[in-house]
Amino acid sequence: MSERERQLARVVELSMILDAKRQGATAKELAKTLGVNVRTVYRDLDALEKAGLALTKSKTADGTRHYVMEGARQKVKLSFTPTELIALRLATMTSFVLEGTIFHDSLVSARKKVEATLSDQHRDFASAFQSMFQTTFRPVRNYAKFRDVIEAITNALLKKRRLEITYWTPSSGKISDREIEPYRLWFVNNALYVIAYCRLRKGVKTFLVDRIRKWGLTDKNYEIPKGFSFEEYASSGFKVLGGVEDQEVVVRVHPILKPQITEQTWHPSQQVEELENGWLRVRFRLGALDEIKTWIQGYAPYIIVEKPKELIKDIAIAFKETLQLLSNGSNTNG
Repeated sequence: MSERERQLARVVELSMILDAKRQGATAKELAKTLGVNVRTVYRDLDALEKAGLALTKSKTADGTRHYVMEGARQKVKLSFTPTELIALRLATMTSFVLEGTIFHDSLVSARKKVEATLSDQHRDFASAFQSMFQTTFRPVRNYAKFRDVIEAITNALLKKRRLEITYWTPSSGKISDREIEPYRLWFVNNALYVIAYCRLRKGVKTFLVDRIRKWGLTDKNYEIPKGFSFEEYASSGFKVLGGVEDQEVVVRVHPILKPQITEQTWHPSQQVEELENGWLRVRFRLGALDEIKTWIQGYAPYIIVEKPKELIKDIAIAFKETLQLLSNGSNTNG
């Protein structure tokens, strides 16, 4: 990490500390929290002020305390168009799935501060919109329970420090200790994941935040490789779980599923060809097959796999196992 990147990370963390400490903090206290010397703290405070954050200070018995000036955000009067107000409300409404986390709380707080600068007429308009538009997500995860681990991951990302975690893997039912280097927090399909280099598995992996049982920030730094592309990694999986070797997946889809397939893009690499008999041939390029296998099974028997051979075999085995379970269930029930 360059010196510029380190300062930026410190300044962001410093603003968060001061925002949380309404009673303020001394330069010595801030230096201890940030792990730097007092001179560096003064430089970062100066950078914060130049960035537009209104700071003030007062002398106390334990030293000069620095804090965010009360009401500073309300001093700036901004003008918002109706559509901008709608977008702000919508962003808050759709973030409820992260309720109880720092992300949702900060967004609600920011919206309230913005609306505090508005005229009564503008506030009435924003409130009226609440009754015109609604969002629903199901199922919904309770991320308030994971507030601490989310903050730990955010801290690790900010400081570029390795994180020690204890992780539960449902496929094996086992718990393992890992040391990871977080690259991104990724909210997708109503779930929160951390993309990280796993030193145990020697590769970039996707971890569901819900399955992290224990965690701890280390003092070991890391760098995100310059060649890493989140966009490429994210698109290697059908939904979330990616892989290393990209391969072509081809399926044939019954006409009855044409609306479901063509009305949305299931994957960025999706290509749809309409055949003469009304069937569709759909192609994807994926780095992992687990998620698309589940997707195909969900639409059985209206999707036929043409390639790769590995996926054809996996689907055949899955259906045989399903038939076996049904057979065993019938025998058990008499």
